[in-house]
Amino acid sequence: MTTRSAIPVSLHRLAAEQCGILTAEQIREHDVSLRRRSQLVRDGVWARVDYGIFFAGAGTIPWRAYVWAAYLCGGEDAMVAGGTAARLYGLIDAEDLPVEVVVPKSRAPRRRTFALYRRVNPLVRRGQTSHHLLCTSVADTVIDVCAKSSRGEVVALITGALQKRLTSGYALATAAERRERLPNRRLIEAIVADARSGADSSLEMLFLHDVERAHGLPTGKRQVTANAKGGWVDLYFREYGLVVELDGREAHIGREFRDRRRDNRNARVGVTTLRYGWHEIATDPCGVAAEIIAVLIARGWRGEVPRCGRCAAVVA
Repeated sequence: MTTRSAIPVSLHRLAAEQCGILTAEQIREHDVSLRRRSQLVRDGVWARVDYGIFFAGAGTIPWRAYVWAAYLCGGEDAMVAGGTAARLYGLIDAEDLPVEVVVPKSRAPRRRTFALYRRVNPLVRRGQTSHHLLCTSVADTVIDVCAKSSRGEVVALITGALQKRLTSGYALATAAERRERLPNRRLIEAIVADARSGADSSLEMLFLHDVERAHGLPTGKRQVTANAKGGWVDLYFREYGLVVELDGREAHIGREFRDRRRDNRNARVGVTTLRYGWHEIATDPCGVAAEIIAVLIARGWRGEVPRCGRCAAVVA
């Protein structure tokens, strides 16, 4: 009997369900002795991940296997959380270590180099299954990640979750309300409110929050046409003949020509177009606001320009 064939079929199946990860307790429950287990490791059939944790495979241990290892080591009521859960839900791309796991305050799991355990109030976060793992819900995951993210990342994460219909604005608001302490609370609640009011994209939401509202711009019309020949625009200040276009998509062949043709068509009927992308709005919202306001004032706007807190004064 070969070393590999000595592994019960039921244990093979369990390893496959857990991305190759097995605990020492699971191995014992399937009647594999300590001696046989040691032989499997010596023969390279299995690899020892950490104390009491084994990988039933050869080669590099994949990220998802580490997720399972951290989860199983967390014990009863453990939930995959934070950036790890966000990756499992498809909200972010990074497969980082350590794996983030939350456990009840009453439990203190053994320290593992590949895992980060946080002891939390079990009543605050809701659970949801993803890839056969118990994770914090999408709403709780988004709130957790947003609490330690930049403004642009908060916008992208919230809008991404909503656009993919993984959660709702109500669920996000409720998850935030359950937190007694929440870094970035005001920003998160404002972005969730903007999303619930109908902002369509992360760039549009960032513009609405950091440029339009923060600097007291007049209310424009969204997703309308600015000339008789059609052509949708992102934001149109009809009274002042000004169009603001937000370009958050990657350029592709033919797009620049279509944009230029539309801008030229608008110009023929006295409409000016200003275009902004992620870089300008995320890094210099005050400068974007100043440019828009300068055009509005030149065309007769007499509104009051407030200070946004990041700029001493938008325009002189």
